[in-house]
Amino acid sequence: MATYGALAAIVPQIKTRTSLHVAPAGKLVEAKISIAHQSPYPVRVRIGVSSGALLAFAPSNYILYDLEIAAGETYETQTLYYANEQSLVVYSDSDLTSFLVHGEVLDNPVGSGFLNSLLLTNGKTNTSLYTVPTGEDVELSIFISNQSAQPTRFRIGILEDGQASLQTSNYLNYNTKLFPRTFYQRTDVKATGDQQIIVWAEDPNVLSFAVYGKFKYNIIATDFSVNGNFTVVQNSDLQGNVDVGGTLDVVGDTTLKGTNTKVEGELGVNNGIKAGADLTAPTFSVSASGAVVGDSGAFTAAVAVGTTFGVGGNKFTVDANGNTVVDGTLDVNNGVTADLSLLNNKITNLGKATAPGDAMSKSAVDSQVTALAIALS
Repeated sequence: MATYGALAAIVPQIKTRTSLHVAPAGKLVEAKISIAHQSPYPVRVRIGVSSGALLAFAPSNYILYDLEIAAGETYETQTLYYANEQSLVVYSDSDLTSFLVHGEVLDNPVGSGFLNSLLLTNGKTNTSLYTVPTGEDVELSIFISNQSAQPTRFRIGILEDGQASLQTSNYLNYNTKLFPRTFYQRTDVKATGDQQIIVWAEDPNVLSFAVYGKFKYNIIATDFSVNGNFTVVQNSDLQGNVDVGGTLDVVGDTTLKGTNTKVEGELGVNNGIKAGADLTAPTFSVSASGAVVGDSGAFTAAVAVGTTFGVGGNKFTVDANGNTVVDGTLDVNNGVTADLSLLNNKITNLGKATAPGDAMSKSAVDSQVTALAIALS
């Protein structure tokens, strides 16, 4: 199956809804449709997207409705989005009309494509067509079709997060007139998390609204090298090697899938670090306050630290030069199992020897020597 360029083409049977192309599972199709009418008589065409199989197609999903194309003329749509096994459906009321979809098949990790449609059953009532998920940015296309025999008017607005009702300043369209068996398209509408697309129709059961969208999500499937600073402001999936010569600033969630991911410079993390197959129950974590937790309570491999390593609020520290400071008691439960060399340094503040194997201080030895000398004299 083609993934770039011409994706599918068909001359459908007359007055029969026909599937032109189906988006692969987990993929987004970003494409345009070229319609060429090869008959000596005018034709009316329709285009829509089914959210499932062809039989599940809803009339409110139409993008184009009864567009008239004269003999020998062509028409090309705006950019359309459909995804994840959604079907592109076409219709013609005359023969010799060809539909060609050309575009690109992309990864779809955030659910772009056909988002919602509805037939407004209530007249003169503001109705929410779609709400952008929290934290997401999306580029929307809104299509309105009048499938009735009467003209009517419609409105489109964006309700911002925190607004209780649509304000007069938030309209994209206001009382736009739509004649029978015609359609209207509003593309490149940009919206962000928790904003709502609000629609309104003058008359009930006349207008259908459909919304399609492409969420902002960057995917780089090859090696990517940046000599300067690189800022990622949305969720990104970096599938190849990434070489950043400057600062890498990631604002959204980022997945690094390499098996040998390493950081050669300083790594600053404000919200802690988690590691393990299941990050909801990490096998190792470092909290934002600096607390280190492992599933076994101990390190089972070498730990290399380029600067001072502190434990217990720095009660025990080892600096980069290997100097060790112990503020508490040094307790060696199993003894020293090898020779201990002090490199000509002293052991100071020895306590009084009470057992045969205890070390004695110089003052204790001197007092014993003095007592022995007196006894011998």
